Amino acid sequence: TGWILTGPGSPKARDLAHESRVSLTYWDATHDVATAECDTAWEHDIEAKRAGWQRFLDGPKPVGYDPSMIPGWESADSPSFGVLRLEPHRLRVFPGTLLISGTGNLLTWSV
Repeated sequence: TGWILTGPGSPKARDLAHESRVSLTYWDATHDVATAECDTAWEHDIEAKRAGWQRFLDGPKPVGYDPSMIPGWESADSPSFGVLRLEPHRLRVFPGTLLISGTGNLLTWSV
């Protein structure tokens, strides 16, 4: 499970209203690539929103940050604040060594 903090009135939210699945990719300088294909759902319960706020506030850098730095997000109770839950159904790890030298394994998990 993963989470994204975003506004429920954002262009992203409007797109998700039409297609709730997303694909997220992480790349680093060694050309390692990780991709997560996920279903999404908005956290509507205030306790889940507060937990999401705290998760990012207390998270290690570079993931962690103070959500109140976003204009309009004074707290998890702010109407413009939202928590999007990600439920992966496919994960893939592509090591840079596989691309560069042909060594290593492409790893894939499907739920």
